[in-house]
Amino acid sequence: MGLPVPRPGRAHPSASGLPVTPLLELTATAPDPGQVHALLTALGTGLVLREGPAGLSYTVATPNGPVTFT
Repeated sequence: MGLPVPRPGRAHPSASGLPVTPLLELTATAPDPGQVHALLTALGTGLVLREGPAGLSYTVATPNGPVTFT
């Protein structure tokens, strides 16, 4: 099943006044951060990298304060 086709005359859902939740932080964890750091530097990312199980987490600003998803 493909993506829904927009109907003429109907606004895109993103135009409906959805709340804005700015990204405050994106953090990655890796068992061996040194091994991944060189690749991230070569890609020109400013991604925060910490030691831990492989994963990503992000924090967004909400009306009720920052919320972190892991």
